[in-house]
Amino acid sequence: MQMTAAGLDLSPLPDMARRAGAAAMAFYRKDAGVRLKADRSPLTLADEASNDVLTRELAAAYPQIPVVSEESVNAPYGERRDAPHLFIVDPVDGTREFLAANGEFTVNIALVAAGRAVFGLLYAPFLDRLYLGGPGLGAWRRDGLEAARAIATVKPRPGDEPIILMSRSHPDPDILALIARFAPYRTMVLGAALKFAALAEGAAHVYPRTRALHEWDLAAGQAIVEGAGGSMTGLDGRPIVYNTENLMAGPFLALA
Repeated sequence: MQMTAAGLDLSPLPDMARRAGAAAMAFYRKDAGVRLKADRSPLTLADEASNDVLTRELAAAYPQIPVVSEESVNAPYGERRDAPHLFIVDPVDGTREFLAANGEFTVNIALVAAGRAVFGLLYAPFLDRLYLGGPGLGAWRRDGLEAARAIATVKPRPGDEPIILMSRSHPDPDILALIARFAPYRTMVLGAALKFAALAEGAAHVYPRTRALHEWDLAAGQAIVEGAGGSMTGLDGRPIVYNTENLMAGPFLALA
């Protein structure tokens, strides 16, 4: 596996993600202490436990690189705007899926340089499955202790209906107009960043969103999709930019 990007050794990240995932799994199918944040999204003890691992260990391993996390008080834009590198993390991407105990949640870690996602890692703790990669680096999947294997996007064969990824917990009422051009098509419903993983390993072909999401929802997945040979841009065809002032990105269209 290629574990360097932007001149950095990223080999500590997989074990870091596994430790964060284990911290979250301590609350799986248990009382996770659910509260609601200001935007009415759920916050649990699992989110906080995973966040503690990630922020502490990233700071120890990469003290020169700022970290932006969904569950932390992050550096003001003026302090991180010109940082050459930035980690963007989501300690539990798919908190609703975690609470539903369907296994479809991930730990997301992305490395951003000059506004672009240059490396991404997704770890699915329930599955003990790791995805990682980046543009120009390749992409890989590793299940448990098995050897990592390269993955790649797969385009639909002539005559086959493309498979379009849809969100399990966040329906997008405007999506049908966007995907009409792919008809006839089939759909696949998945939670959280596992949709990016499905695209990267050839299980689906299109992942669209018509609304902006937080950067920690997208950055790691985009890097892996592009490492696997796919593409992801805004709906206008422009690049997705990270490390913005409001930490929002999209809408987007990701393609095999």
